[in-house]
Amino acid sequence: RSEFHSSRLLFSVKSNTEKQILCELRTQGIDGLDACSPNEVFRALECGFSPDQIHYTSSYLSELDIKQLSRFTGIHINADSLTMLRKLSFCSEVGIRVNTMNGISYNNQENLQCNCGGDSPAKMGIMIEDMDAACKIAKENGTSIVRLHVHFGNSYLSKDIDKFPAIVQTVQHALEICEGHGFDIREIDLGGGFGVPYQK
Repeated sequence: RSEFHSSRLLFSVKSNTEKQILCELRTQGIDGLDACSPNEVFRALECGFSPDQIHYTSSYLSELDIKQLSRFTGIHINADSLTMLRKLSFCSEVGIRVNTMNGISYNNQENLQCNCGGDSPAKMGIMIEDMDAACKIAKENGTSIVRLHVHFGNSYLSKDIDKFPAIVQTVQHALEICEGHGFDIREIDLGGGFGVPYQK
């Protein structure tokens, strides 16, 4: 945290949905949670988290998902695609998940990097060449883009982060595009699965 002027640590609900764990995290004062389904949002609320402590990022939102999410004021929703962004007109503020076309994983294992149909490892999100279109859609919705999100890795350790500079460069480019459209980006969400060293 000392590397950042202002930072928050979020716990991924999908990594452990046990109420005892989530309640203990809330008691200990964790900054917030990352959810990827309405049920995870409901579980977080049951454990005493407020909507503004929840970040929501998911692909393939159904109409029922949208209806359920629209009930809560304050949840930080990240759009994973242009289609999803169009459906978020009920949000005054949104985040954009950026596809950095780079994946980081333990020992560079591509099966942990979510190859989404291309020739190279990639994570979900809006491609950098579609960021202009995303900004235009947000304006049509009357929605402000205030956050950029990337989910670039799984189970990586310090020795595995050689692609991190390229990821940061893509995020910087996305930031410049959004600012060029008049949006004030207040937060960068560097999502990912930090690994656990099983050997010294």
